[in-house]
Amino acid sequence: MPIRHVAAALLVVVLWGFNHVAAKVGVNATGAPFWFVGIRLLMVAALLAPFVKLPTGSWRPMIALSFIYGTLHLGLMNFGLKGIDAATSVIMVQLGTPITILMGRFVFGEKFGIWRWAGIALAFVGVAMLAGEPRNVAPIYFIASIIGMAAWGVGNVFIKQMDRLHPLAISCWSSLLAAPQLLLVSLFTETNQLAVFDGWVPDFWLMVTYSAIGSSIFAHTMWNGLLHRYPMSTVAPFNLLVPVVGFAAAIALLHEPITDEKVIGGLLTFAGVTLIQVRMIMKHIANRDAERTATP
Repeated sequence: MPIRHVAAALLVVVLWGFNHVAAKVGVNATGAPFWFVGIRLLMVAALLAPFVKLPTGSWRPMIALSFIYGTLHLGLMNFGLKGIDAATSVIMVQLGTPITILMGRFVFGEKFGIWRWAGIALAFVGVAMLAGEPRNVAPIYFIASIIGMAAWGVGNVFIKQMDRLHPLAISCWSSLLAAPQLLLVSLFTETNQLAVFDGWVPDFWLMVTYSAIGSSIFAHTMWNGLLHRYPMSTVAPFNLLVPVVGFAAAIALLHEPITDEKVIGGLLTFAGVTLIQVRMIMKHIANRDAERTATP
């Protein structure tokens, strides 16, 4: 991989890592997480719609994806940020990998061995450690975050069924369909969200713009481009740096406390996800070598 593509991968890592800080600041600006995500997705759809085709014949799974990924995943993850730190959130997001592996096992019948089972167990033990932090955090925020990550795993099932569509088209139309759902939930369950239109609220508008353009559009486009150009075994390891960057950014910029539970839980979760990723990469390399050997 040439230097420019390594730099692109590292830029993606930074953009995704800092997105947790952006979301935390944006949510705190109004205390309305569903409103924050709704505006973010509306912005994504508006920016992408002129450049992508309509998903003809795929509206039914797209509607399901908009609810599962947009409303449940992003909505509940940002709701969790009302009660948990950004550093804790960036660690919990790593549950997406073991949950997706489990979805593959129980939905598609994919097989894997003891090492990936061990990685899954480590990741969940790490998150359990985070939930045991000795601070006054309502359990509902942890539960919402875990359900949100489970929704991400389910959402991957629907994305797999729409592999003929361009990734940006999926992002655009699922965002457009999810935004009204989130805004409606916000109007019925949250307060003070309309204050962002009464005047310039920089913490909200700057952060929602960063999340929409920097994370949802720019970072995902670069990442998909790298995955298209290089084998998964080359690109995937960079993703392991996201929680490191996000954790460090939250501690440095938001001055969040460092607790034993955070450190130990984070290390266990990171170790579990790393073990899963390593085994996936090893399997990918083995399959690739087998295909090359079989090709005359």
